[in-house]
Amino acid sequence: MVHANTEGVKSYHRLGRTELKISDISFGTTRLRSGTENLVHHAMDKGINYFDSAESYARGQSEVVLGNALKDDGKRQQVYIVSKAMLEPDTTADEMMSRLDESLTRLQTDYVDIYMNHAVNDVDVVANPEWLVFTEKAKAQGKIRFTGISGHGGYLIDCVDYALDNDMIDVMLTAYNFGQDPKFYEGLTRAIDW
Repeated sequence: MVHANTEGVKSYHRLGRTELKISDISFGTTRLRSGTENLVHHAMDKGINYFDSAESYARGQSEVVLGNALKDDGKRQQVYIVSKAMLEPDTTADEMMSRLDESLTRLQTDYVDIYMNHAVNDVDVVANPEWLVFTEKAKAQGKIRFTGISGHGGYLIDCVDYALDNDMIDVMLTAYNFGQDPKFYEGLTRAIDW
């Protein structure tokens, strides 16, 4: 008979280039809906301190629920919040700031621990110079502590390489499946005469 582990988090580890010690189990908020604040509280009771959100999750509703769950009793200071925004190659720094501010309002906090350029699949999005202008200003204003990228699309490797080569990120959240990279399949099918 297999017994489920009901004890919760076993350890905490440093995240990327940050000093944040995050739980070995994190909480993705993509499915949070109104009235599910108790799920956040249960996760915290189990030792989870890393909550991953994005402006697009449930059309912003998940950030509202997370904000509601963390607004009382000093709970916000017990956790690390990540938020993310899907950007375009021509998204301006002002638009990025506006979108961050909207997330902060939904989250009912004045800062997020990590803010990510979300679902990157185009190097031009990562290379947008406005991202660095925005992150520098947001850090100076205390709205974000660290930056990162997230992705799971076909050109993720190119995006990660660019971000690392240009020292742009503190954290990355990526899919771990080499089969998602189109270059993998190009290598396999190069010699096939269709």
